[in-house]
Amino acid sequence: MRGSAIANAHIGLTTYEEVVRVTHVDAGQGLHCLTCGTSLAGDMVVCPICATEVDRGNCGECRRPLEAEWRVCPWCRTPATSAAVPAQRSDEVTLPRLLVVDDDPSVRAYVATALTGTADVDTVETAGEGLDRAAEGHYDGVLIDQMLPDLTGIEMIRLLRGEARTAALPLMLFTGAARDGIESEARDAGADDYLAKPVDPLLLEERILALVQRSARVPL
Repeated sequence: MRGSAIANAHIGLTTYEEVVRVTHVDAGQGLHCLTCGTSLAGDMVVCPICATEVDRGNCGECRRPLEAEWRVCPWCRTPATSAAVPAQRSDEVTLPRLLVVDDDPSVRAYVATALTGTADVDTVETAGEGLDRAAEGHYDGVLIDQMLPDLTGIEMIRLLRGEARTAALPLMLFTGAARDGIESEARDAGADDYLAKPVDPLLLEERILALVQRSARVPL
């Protein structure tokens, strides 16, 4: 299962590159199980392969899929106060935690969506918020936009590298402001990787998995 594979990669039993190669699912068409990637029919309640509950609410009485905002099942009239909230799996694995620092809400939403099932994504809008959150939270990596409202991403990277609590934190500069020498500047400041916008979701996933793998090797 994809979740277990990611957990194994995070503790060094396999590589993140192998997780992507073996478990990546084409998200272009249809509904798929977020755990094992099996193609699902629209009215399925659980995955027939791994028994994971389909990631949407279902009526507790007739088991038909419900929209999150519905308060009653329109087919059998059963109240749906909690039916639209999928049950937590007792064996749910812990995903790597990624902090995204970007002032563009569309970019934050894109990254969070692209990394669903791959990383636990937390987002902030400014370098100041990012510095505080990185120092207080236990993250496995930080994705940093270059054009932030209060600092540049490169300046933020220098500050993170200068603090004992974040000196070994894996960092990636993520920017659409492409210019000669910016990748070299980012790496000189302490960035572990550099990625230009726009980026394909599969490439983003591969590079983020490689980034957080550094955290698995280095105790923070």
